[in-house]
Amino acid sequence: MEELGQDVYCLFCIAGGESSVVKNLHRQGYQAISPIVLKWKPVNGQLKKRPDRLLPGYIFFETDRNNMPDWSDIRTIRKVLRILQYDDGTRALRDADYEFVQWLKRYSGVIDVSQAVQEGTKIRFVNGPLKDLSGTVVKVNKSRKQVAVNLGTESAIKIVWCGIEYVEAEIEG
Repeated sequence: MEELGQDVYCLFCIAGGESSVVKNLHRQGYQAISPIVLKWKPVNGQLKKRPDRLLPGYIFFETDRNNMPDWSDIRTIRKVLRILQYDDGTRALRDADYEFVQWLKRYSGVIDVSQAVQEGTKIRFVNGPLKDLSGTVVKVNKSRKQVAVNLGTESAIKIVWCGIEYVEAEIEG
C-alpha cells in the first residue's frame, strides 16, 4: 500500500470473520489485512503477550489506482457487512485514514508492544510501533499495560488500544 499507484479501501465484516474475509479477498487478487495487536493478557496469574484484533470487524485492502475493485464480487463474500465510504460517497481512504493504514503496513498488520518511559504524568514512546504513530494517549491501563491512543478528529477510526511496557530511560540508545 506504499506505492503511489495504490488505493486503499475498508470493509466492515462480522467480528470473528476477519480471517475468512481476508482469504477471500486474497483469492480475488487483493492484498488485504485485518490488523492484529499484541496485548498483555492475564494467563495463569501472569501477564503474557497475546494477539487480538486491533479493530474487530475491519479489513483494509488495496488495488492499483487504475483497477477499481469489483464491488459486486466483494459484496458476495460471506460475513462482509458493508463497504465503508465517506459522506461524499468516495470509498478510497484518504488523509489520516490512509496514513493510518500506511502505519499498519509498516508493521505488516501486527502491532507489537511498544516501550515507553514515564516522564512525570506523561509517557514517551522510545521503541515500537507507537513511537511513530501520530496520536494522543488518552487513557492508560497500568494493570493491563495498555494505552488508548486517539488518532484525531480527521480519522474515521478514533481510538486504538495497544500494549506497552515501561523501560528505564537509559535503554533508548
